[in-house]
Amino acid sequence: MARILDKLTYANVVATLALFVALGGASYAAMQLPKNSVGTKQLRKNAVTNGKIAKGAVTKAKLGADAKAALTGAQGPKGDPGPKGDVGPAGPSEALTASTPDESVVDGVDPTQLASLALPAGQWILFARMSPEGTTGEPSAICYPSIDGAIGRTSRTQLTVGKQAGLVLVEPIALSAPTTVAVLCDVHSGTFTLYGEETTVVALRLGALR
Repeated sequence: MARILDKLTYANVVATLALFVALGGASYAAMQLPKNSVGTKQLRKNAVTNGKIAKGAVTKAKLGADAKAALTGAQGPKGDPGPKGDVGPAGPSEALTASTPDESVVDGVDPTQLASLALPAGQWILFARMSPEGTTGEPSAICYPSIDGAIGRTSRTQLTVGKQAGLVLVEPIALSAPTTVAVLCDVHSGTFTLYGEETTVVALRLGALR
């Protein structure tokens, strides 16, 4: 120990103290860096690698426009069509039409059936539009629905020979079971003719219409 003390000089002591201060100051600075003091300029190129980034730390919102564009791939090919779906239930409304003869002559001997419809159960509106033409005498055309044999309300119009007149029949129908509904026409006197191309018979199902 005496031999070491004999060799100590002022310069040796000052140099040793300076070394400890320098090392201690660097350690303190490394442990006490202010928040946000290290930025892009302080990082060496390629210093931050994938292994140094925590999972989920970099989100899409933190990426620049160029990076987002680079992550967007090309549109893929069109896929095959999917299988055909099942047939859905009937909608809230449905219209059924009836065919009519090209020409019907109503002579008053027996009621003439103009058309008929087989309707499922439900609420219906029966609509018929005709243009009867007087053939002989001064006929009074009468048309009405027959609902499973029961007569509904009638519509009538007075006719003149050689001239047509409009006749419209509207009948609400409530059916608890499938039923055949017919449109019949009769005449009090004389005769008249109905033409198929000028006749329309439609049944409209009523549902949850808004």
